[in-house]
Amino acid sequence: MNFGITGNVEKSKAMEIIPRFISLLQKRNIGYTVDQVLEPVCPDLNNSFFKTITHIGKTCDLLISFGGDGTMLSTVRRIGMAEPPILGINVGSLGFLAEIPVEEIEETVDDLIQGRYAIVKRMLLKIQLQNRNGVRTLYALNDVVVERNTPTTLVTIRVDLQDTLLNIYRCDGVIIATPTGSTAYSLSANGPLMAPTLNAMIVTPICPHALTVRPVILSENSKLKIGIPQSEDNVHVSVDGADYGKFGSSDCLLIEKANHSVNWIATPKRDFFKILRTKLNWGADHLIQKIMQDANIDDSLSCDRKNESGEES
Repeated sequence: MNFGITGNVEKSKAMEIIPRFISLLQKRNIGYTVDQVLEPVCPDLNNSFFKTITHIGKTCDLLISFGGDGTMLSTVRRIGMAEPPILGINVGSLGFLAEIPVEEIEETVDDLIQGRYAIVKRMLLKIQLQNRNGVRTLYALNDVVVERNTPTTLVTIRVDLQDTLLNIYRCDGVIIATPTGSTAYSLSANGPLMAPTLNAMIVTPICPHALTVRPVILSENSKLKIGIPQSEDNVHVSVDGADYGKFGSSDCLLIEKANHSVNWIATPKRDFFKILRTKLNWGADHLIQKIMQDANIDDSLSCDRKNESGEES
């Protein structure tokens, strides 16, 4: 087994944790390869341990990313079309994508070595950005966003589904999100939550001028075309939080489900709904907490309960 290791060099906590993680692997005689951007924080390692993230993505058995959710998105973007199983160690603030807290690193390493994990596939969006510079192909795990770059005016954005007009939005912008991205910007814009293993697209308008305009969920086979029907000087495009510049009336976005996906490592201690309860403070109401405590309710629900006579109900 060979672990690939990458991380956010701008997070001091990540730079403290990565050498400790490498030490854990060494004690267990587990092979590893380290992203070459981390070389300055691992001065004791031989140069042979450092490779490009592209090489690591194609050759490692598991890829571990140290940082926050932004680091996970960056890692997916940097490995391109490689599909190694990925796990995030959270040294950021939120941790929807980087799920494992630092305190559980040693336990997590043992789970991975013993094969106590599952791999689930998460959908990616394929985006073709067409402008005067040609056609650029991008991929998004979370979302692609077309939105205004100044706070003073609304923008007009046209969205077509296949050859049918979906809507012309007067708004601050439009988000096209994956189920994974349903907990990100789309959620802040009142988009729906979706289980990340689903294959679908969410079209979420940002602060639409018409109150009746609502988010729409589309099938995985949908092909979207986004354009600006009139001249706008303040519209930008971003993909997974990375800015790809101005978007004008002569430009076009084509969006569909990508042919490849992200292999996501799911550990036994966490599931999507437990993460939601933790990160969104579901059940924070004191009455709900008291009911759960009094009833001794934990994160599992068993149907194999017995009545007072000992018989299964």
